Amino acid sequence: MIRAVGYLRQYKQFQRNARLYLLAMVIAGLAGGMVLTIQSLYFSALGYGTDFIGVLILAVIVGSGITLVPAGLCVDRFSGKTILIWSKVLLILAAMVNILLRDATSMCVSAFFIGIGSAFVMVLHGPFLTRNSTPDERVHLFGMGTVLGLVTAVLGEMFGGVLPLWLREHSWAMLPQLSWLLAPESLARSYQITLLLSIIFVLPAFIPFLLMTDDCPSGARVVEKQSHLLRSEPKKMLLSLLKRFKSNKAAVTQQDTTSLGFWQNARSVLFSPLAMVTSVSMLANIGAGLLSPYFSLFFVQQVGMTSALFGLVDGIAQLMSAVGILLAPWLVTRVGRITAILLPRLLAIPLLLCIAMPISVPLVAILHPLRQFMSGLPIGLWQAFSMEVLPNERRGLANSSYLGAGQLAWAVAAPAGGVMIHKLGYIPVFWMTALCSLLAVVLFWWRFGGKRFATTQEQDSQDAKESVTP
Repeated sequence: MIRAVGYLRQYKQFQRNARLYLLAMVIAGLAGGMVLTIQSLYFSALGYGTDFIGVLILAVIVGSGITLVPAGLCVDRFSGKTILIWSKVLLILAAMVNILLRDATSMCVSAFFIGIGSAFVMVLHGPFLTRNSTPDERVHLFGMGTVLGLVTAVLGEMFGGVLPLWLREHSWAMLPQLSWLLAPESLARSYQITLLLSIIFVLPAFIPFLLMTDDCPSGARVVEKQSHLLRSEPKKMLLSLLKRFKSNKAAVTQQDTTSLGFWQNARSVLFSPLAMVTSVSMLANIGAGLLSPYFSLFFVQQVGMTSALFGLVDGIAQLMSAVGILLAPWLVTRVGRITAILLPRLLAIPLLLCIAMPISVPLVAILHPLRQFMSGLPIGLWQAFSMEVLPNERRGLANSSYLGAGQLAWAVAAPAGGVMIHKLGYIPVFWMTALCSLLAVVLFWWRFGGKRFATTQEQDSQDAKESVTP
């Protein structure tokens, strides 16, 4: 209770735009949780297989991927209020087409536009909160945003799972007067109405958006800064490459510089921290992309859960993931950071394989949150480590590489997983996911385990200690 009062006091101290943005996040989070639980079940109830669901996911990823850079440029030039309003309008219109028009072409095109709208919301999040907060407020603001997003999504999942069951038990709630517009089958219509209600729940989020003040950044200053970066960055890259070339040339003066120098450069690039972390991220994202979009279908169609029970179990699993993130610093003090990243990921693999062979619904209901707990433990540690392996001047490039690797992995894995499930069933996909996770763990341990590598932060600390020691 005391902690809740403290959060409320902190909320009141935030700037007006930040408070309104958090309020809109709460409203939209409920709708997002409902969609997360029901959407794949709705597509399946319409008669589409997992292979087509994979194509829809690919359309969203492609739309998001090609919009990330234009969205970033818009965020630097236009007010967050304008971007939020129009991106939400696009998302709502595209979602309505995706839900109401049930032919494959309309669903794929609308999914593409959902990806475009989602890219603007995703890219704006960090800059908007940063722009509307002071450095002292920022940590609390981002933390509260994460917590509110998680809690409201969990509530939305639970509500979204229960609502279709309630609708099917009350014939008047199935809107028989709109039979010309809605799906004819009872199961599909209950999911469809639930998704339409999630859109209605989003509409009040426009009230906080409209109450915001314009926060348009200084366009001239931004453009000048960006053009300066565009002019200076190639020079820095050329100087860095020239310096590395001279270093390699001096190291192989007595050898064949043409062939040996090339292989040394190739080795330094392939086994660099950036390449290794990107490879680990890609392997992990391939495993997640193969299976994660189809979890709701697996639990409902294979395990035998109702949509309400799945919403409850998956909501608990998301909360357990958050608990894992909070406990990660404690684990680091006991076993060290590298082990704290590796061990939970390794333990999550047998839990995943146990879920693949469901013995009973209660057992799976326990194993799924436990696996999410293990998966959540290393998330924050991994994000910090992936930045600290590189010097400050390369972390922007690194973050872009990680995001690009994740987008590419999901774009390939999600459709492939859908086709594999459609042709072979779920068991091979579970094993493929486990294999990708194991390869990611092995690769990470091989490159960074033990004393084979020190992050730039750890190296700086060591150098500081040595400079103090007489």
